[in-house]
Amino acid sequence: MTKYLSLIFILLLVSACNKNNISPSSSEKVVNFRSSTKITDNIQMELDRESEEIKRVKDVKLQFKLKNISDKMIVYRFPSGCQYGFTVTKNQKTIFDSREKIGCIAAITHLKLEPGQTKVFPIPFKLFDNSKELKKGVYKLNAFLLEDHTPNISISFEVE
Repeated sequence: MTKYLSLIFILLLVSACNKNNISPSSSEKVVNFRSSTKITDNIQMELDRESEEIKRVKDVKLQFKLKNISDKMIVYRFPSGCQYGFTVTKNQKTIFDSREKIGCIAAITHLKLEPGQTKVFPIPFKLFDNSKELKKGVYKLNAFLLEDHTPNISISFEVE
């Protein structure tokens, strides 16, 4: 009988420990990413955003990714140090265009992607006023390589 009581006690103890390890506490922050993907003949484009509550410009965190899905190296040439850009629109009105805010060095640059290689570009929202509150509504971000090398890829985010 003592063996059975000991076994039941151990099982209850183990069960209670497992529940504490599996269940996140209500104070833990769960990070959830949302993304948009577009595939062309040779390139897979992704735009990833962290889906936290967005109230200020600094709350928006995005990455633009390019992956070579071909079996050959891809080389893009650019007439300046800027290789990619992005726009932010609300109600089909452009509220930010990175091409108007970023200064680029006057030098020919290249972007080389080996087969299977991924290049990650951060979307620098620091170009905005980081403390500025965003008005409620749905915003659309378009990211692209400059010089029309790839089509635009877009993702929407909502400010509540």
